[in-house]
Amino acid sequence: MFSLSLQYHAVDIAAYSAIQSESEVLVLPGTEFEVSGIVSLGSGLAMVQLNEVHHIPIEDYDFSQQAKAHVAFERGIMALKGKEHEQNIAAAEQLLKQAAEQRHVGAMAELGALYYNGMGLHFERRLAAQWFEKAMAVGSVVAAVWLASMAYFGQGGLKEDKNKAEAMVQQYIHSLLQAAHQAKDLEAMSLGFCYDYGLGVAKDKVKAVEWYAKAAEQGQAVAQYNLGVCYDNGRGAVKDEVKAV
Repeated sequence: MFSLSLQYHAVDIAAYSAIQSESEVLVLPGTEFEVSGIVSLGSGLAMVQLNEVHHIPIEDYDFSQQAKAHVAFERGIMALKGKEHEQNIAAAEQLLKQAAEQRHVGAMAELGALYYNGMGLHFERRLAAQWFEKAMAVGSVVAAVWLASMAYFGQGGLKEDKNKAEAMVQQYIHSLLQAAHQAKDLEAMSLGFCYDYGLGVAKDKVKAVEWYAKAAEQGQAVAQYNLGVCYDNGRGAVKDEVKAV
């Protein structure tokens, strides 16, 4: 857990939040922090106290626009996952695209995955690759690994290049593994792929199934398909035609 001390470049965006019960603060990208203390909470938990130490000029930074992008992203995820209302892929695409066009990194990656999966839309692998490239350019580890998977198979207009895929994953696998304990669907799917094909890590079909399952439980379509293939072929799991379906 973290406690942030912010004096300069943060703004309360609770009024914009899609979840009114939550308190949210938007921090300017690039802000740096230093650890000022660690407080034990018991049961192996600790609160890390962080103080802001680096400030970026914000004269031209539009917090309201970024807040709106964040809300569009939240609502896009809700529409995509069917949270609170029925799943609405068309609405999810519109909202995620709105946020992605405002350079929301998470939205760029989610939009890439949406186009990759199809999910009621036509498969748009070239569009998926474009959004993954944009997300990777601004630091998305998940987008980098998904793009590497597309290079591995030669999808989305990318030339099949397994060596390039391996090199791409090697740059990001450490960060991906560090965040594994809090992996969401795209991160879990990425780890499953890495273990399945031995990219950046030793090939381990059992671990691949574990990560595919975690992503599949969160509704990740590619992970659900890959998990089904694993059960159907007995790859990393006991062959089970019922679970494969």
